[in-house]
Amino acid sequence: ALIETPPVGLSPWLQPVQVSLVYLIVVFMNSHVGQHIGDHLFVVLSVLIFIAVPAIPVEFFLIFVATTAIMACIAVIVLEGVVIATGGIALLCVLCGLGALSLGVSGVLSVCYIFLSTLVNYNFTRIYNCLATSKLVFCRITNKLLYC
Repeated sequence: ALIETPPVGLSPWLQPVQVSLVYLIVVFMNSHVGQHIGDHLFVVLSVLIFIAVPAIPVEFFLIFVATTAIMACIAVIVLEGVVIATGGIALLCVLCGLGALSLGVSGVLSVCYIFLSTLVNYNFTRIYNCLATSKLVFCRITNKLLYC
């Protein structure tokens, strides 16, 4: 009678599952182990509670471990992002400093070049004017001053 009449309102795809589950329970309860459980119900319930109650803290501990592992992974990702961002900012600062330094060195070298070229042109002009008025000629072949 139990197997043939599933409860009304149960979805059609669950009705065969319930029928087979009820059948398994009936078969199990008619077996030797099922009859022993029926005869010693208090002992079976005590053993079941003795097994099930310690499972609750173990489940909480496993949830804690899984949560901690997930949080550690997220923290590592966040920490890696912070380290990369910090390193990127430091690299940007170093590159900007090197750019400023190169501009400064370039400016100093340009000023030195202009100063030295002006100084050399002034001295060569003075020497040339002196040579032109005193009839001294510079021989480029011998690198000597010749008096004409």
